[in-house]
Amino acid sequence: MLSEGSQCGMRSPVFQRPVISEPSVYRMILRLHDAVDATESRLVQEALLVKVVAFLFRINGSLDAAPAGRNTEPARLREVRDYIDANLGSGVSLGTLSSLTGLSPFQLVNEFRRVFGIPPHQYQLNGRLSLARRLLRGGMPISDVAIETGFSDQSHLTRHFKKFLGLTPGQFLGTRKNVQDRV
Repeated sequence: MLSEGSQCGMRSPVFQRPVISEPSVYRMILRLHDAVDATESRLVQEALLVKVVAFLFRINGSLDAAPAGRNTEPARLREVRDYIDANLGSGVSLGTLSSLTGLSPFQLVNEFRRVFGIPPHQYQLNGRLSLARRLLRGGMPISDVAIETGFSDQSHLTRHFKKFLGLTPGQFLGTRKNVQDRV
């Protein structure tokens, strides 16, 4: 029997308990809040939200995460990857990426990870940081690089750059200079 309001034969989500006392849920929601508060990219925020909701369903819900036997062909996921590459500096959403494949956001994240080894938001971040390195090497000012690569500001770029490379953008530029140029 289908739940009221269901579409295409899918059941509506149902939670078994209204209150969940689970420290891991708290940590996941806190991480989501921090991402929104720190103005992380839209893709990161949406991926974290999907992760929280998927975890809640896994521990307390009655909705199957994905239809059995459904695997997206890698060509469709390459379209998603190419779209991310072409839009590194803009706010890509999971909804937009999902529309390229016909998968739900949750399914897209899982299939993308299965095919490429990382979720879409991490792929986007890696691409942004690689582009940032190329632009810095080309002489673009750090603040302009931050905006061009889709970070909210220079400190946002610096935080991720340091986490990724172990250097700030300024230190990265300093390591690129000749010894005689250092003061």
